Amino acid sequence: MENKGIFDDITDELDRIGIETRVPVVHAIFVKDHSGSMDLKTPDGGQKRSDLAMSNFNEQLAKIKRESGEVKTTVTIVEFDDRVMVNDFMLSEIQNERASKEFSCDVNEVSELKSWWCGGATALRDAIGAAYQLGTVLLSNNADIEDQSVLVMILTDGEENNSREWTDDMIKTKMKQLEDSGKWTFTFIGGQLQASDMITKMGFAAGNTMSMSQTTASYSSISKMSNDGLDKYYMMRKRGETATKEFFTEEEEDKQWQQKAGENT
Repeated sequence: MENKGIFDDITDELDRIGIETRVPVVHAIFVKDHSGSMDLKTPDGGQKRSDLAMSNFNEQLAKIKRESGEVKTTVTIVEFDDRVMVNDFMLSEIQNERASKEFSCDVNEVSELKSWWCGGATALRDAIGAAYQLGTVLLSNNADIEDQSVLVMILTDGEENNSREWTDDMIKTKMKQLEDSGKWTFTFIGGQLQASDMITKMGFAAGNTMSMSQTTASYSSISKMSNDGLDKYYMMRKRGETATKEFFTEEEEDKQWQQKAGENT
């Protein structure tokens, strides 16, 4: 006989009378730039861009872990230079059984980064395309969970120059299709011209796009903005919403909801 605890009995009873007890699920997909330019140092502090990007990733990971009690989060890591890799597998390899089981894991199983490798050119569009494919698989594999969403977070320091599979128009068309489903949020951090291109050419929401200069101060600023955005996103998920186009911008509704939550604590 299955050994069930008191909490399981309560959960079963709530399910029986129609009260939803399932924890919301977020599939977080990090798209990380490992092109050669990430090895360059910033002009103001002399730190490598890769080290600053690694710090940004670790802060985001820590933030998501703190939210993982009320919102279950899976993590998938897409890395790219002139190639696209998923958790150390080449993208083409995730078709095999072993890799398909390993490209995503619970956020609490992910360790903070200690290093950030730097390689060749910048296949940014193909990396975004990989995120589309992986997120679609995750949603499909968990189709029994109604309250699930995909959060794609992209950070890059260079312009697209090496994609072979995906074009701007393909990215834009697919993004609209996914956003229209109401479950997908795409965020982008890059240079000023890149950010503008992502909005106009690829269809990223302006409120989910942020530009930066390649300085230590700018990386510090984007880390704060990213953490604030994650705060808002997880607050939104806890109240049942599954997508936003205002990740980096302040919404009056969020201010009011946060104030109300504070009054009730």
